[in-house]
Amino acid sequence: MRKRIIAAALAAMLALTAGCGKKEQITPTTESGIEAVKTEEELRDENELAEIENSEKITPDRVAALSRNAASMWKIAGGKIAAGVEEASGVPKNAVFGTENEPDIEAVLNFGADLVLIDTVSENYQDMISLLDMTEGAPPYLVVDIHRFDDYADSMLEMAKYTKDAAAYTTGVIDVRRKNAEVIASGQEALQVLIQTMPLPEGSLLPEADDESVMETPDQAKTDSAPDSVESHGAESGSDDPTASGAAESGTDDSTETQSTESALDSTAESYPADVEKVADKRESITVLLMRVDAEGCTIQGSHDYVSNMFADFGLINVNPGYEEVRVTLPKEEDDSSVKSDEKDDSRAADGEEAESSAESVEADSQTADSEVTESSAESGAAADSQTADSEVTESSAESGAAADSKTEDSQAADSKPAESKEAVGEEAGNSTDAKKEERPANEIEFETVLGRNPDYIFVIYEGKEREAEKTYKAICESREFWGDMTAVRNRHVYTLPQSTFAYPPNDQWDLAYEYLYQMMFVM
Repeated sequence: MRKRIIAAALAAMLALTAGCGKKEQITPTTESGIEAVKTEEELRDENELAEIENSEKITPDRVAALSRNAASMWKIAGGKIAAGVEEASGVPKNAVFGTENEPDIEAVLNFGADLVLIDTVSENYQDMISLLDMTEGAPPYLVVDIHRFDDYADSMLEMAKYTKDAAAYTTGVIDVRRKNAEVIASGQEALQVLIQTMPLPEGSLLPEADDESVMETPDQAKTDSAPDSVESHGAESGSDDPTASGAAESGTDDSTETQSTESALDSTAESYPADVEKVADKRESITVLLMRVDAEGCTIQGSHDYVSNMFADFGLINVNPGYEEVRVTLPKEEDDSSVKSDEKDDSRAADGEEAESSAESVEADSQTADSEVTESSAESGAAADSQTADSEVTESSAESGAAADSKTEDSQAADSKPAESKEAVGEEAGNSTDAKKEERPANEIEFETVLGRNPDYIFVIYEGKEREAEKTYKAICESREFWGDMTAVRNRHVYTLPQSTFAYPPNDQWDLAYEYLYQMMFVM
C-alpha cells in the first residue's frame, strides 16, 4: 500500500514537471517576448495583400494610360494597356491619343475606356480631371503622383485592387521595399563614416538673399549714420557753418559706406549652413545638389523630386530644401529673317541718302556752272572798264577769304561734335551695362544663390537628347566664374546619373536605383 502511494506521488510530480516544460516552450521568458509576434513591416505586407484579395473593384478591360510612367506601373501591377499617349509603351498604334502634355481626352472617352490613368507630370493634368468629373458617364480614373517610393507603393496598391494580382504586387512592391530598407540602412551607416573623414565646407560662395548680414545699401547707411556723425563733428569743431557741416556729413557717409562694404565681404565667408559655430569641428551631414538638364535649360530640383528624396533617405541634405525648383534657360537667339530684313531696310535707307546726296551735288555743280557762265559774260561785256574789273576781282578775293574762314570755323565745330558724341555714347553704354546687371532675372539670381551654398556633391540628370543637354549644362553652369571654386567641382564630386534609371521613377527597380546611389556615394 505504501509503495502504491509513493508511485502515485512520483507520477503526479512527473506529470506536473512535464506540464511546466510545455508552458515554458509556448511562452518563453525572454526580453523579446513571444516568438510568434510579427514585425510591423510583416503585418503591413499582410494587410496590403488582404486588401487586394478582398477588393470589390471590377477589373477593367480597356485601360487608357496618359503617361509613360502610369503605363509602366499598370503593367507591373499585372494589367494591359488598351489606349494611351505617344510616350506610353505598348499602346496599339490605332489607339494613340495625343501626348503627355496634350492628350486627347475626348478621343479617350469616345474610345470607351473603362479606367483612365492620369499622371501629375502632365502640364494640364488638372484640366483632365475637371473634364472627367464634369462628363456624365465618364470612366473612373487614378492619379499617379510620385515623389518618393511610398507614393509609388500607394499607387501600385490601388492598381492591384483592380487587377487582383497579389503575386505581381509582392514582386513589384513588397520585395523591392525590403531590399530598399537594407540598402538605406547600409548607406546611413556609411554616411556617418564619411562625415568623420570629410573636411568642413569652405563657405558660401555668394551671400544669401535672406541673410541678415547682407550689405546695406549706401542710402541706408547714410540715413542711419549721418545725423549722429554731423552732430559729433559740430560739437568738436564748434562751428555753425553749414558748409563745414555738409562737408563733415559727406566725409562720414564715405566711411560708413566703406565699413558696410567690408562687413558685406566678411559675410560672404560664412559657410553653409549659416550657423557654423554650432557645428564646431565636425559635420552634421553631407550636402548635395540635384540638377535636371534638357536642351533648353537647367533646373535645380527641390524636395519634390524622387531622386532628392532618395538622397534624403540616406541622410544627405539638399542645398535647395524647398519644394520649388529653380530653372534657368538659354537666351533665345534672334530670328535670322528679321535681322536680314533690318539690314535690307538700312541698306535701302543708305542708298536713298546717297541718291539724294548725288542729286544735291549735281544741282550744286549746275548752279556753279551757270554762275561761272554769267560772270564770264559780264566780264567780257565790261572788258573796257579795267578798273571796275580789278575792283570786282579784289572784292571777290576778299569774299573768298571770308568764305574760307567760315569753312574753317564750321570744320572745327564739326570736329568738336563727334568728340562730345563719343563721350555721350560711352556714358550711355556704361549706364546700359549697369542697368543690365541690376535688371538680372530673379530666377538667375536665385540659381546662383543655390549654387553659392557650395554643395559637397552635384548630381546631373540629362533629359531628352543627351548631347544637346550636355551643351546646355556647359553653357549655363560651367561658364560661370565661380564654378571651378565650388567644393564639389574641386573635389571631382560631380556625377552624371544614367538617364535610363533616373529620368523617370524607377518603379520595380527602386532597389537597383538605391544601390546605384549607395555605390556612387559611399563605395566608389
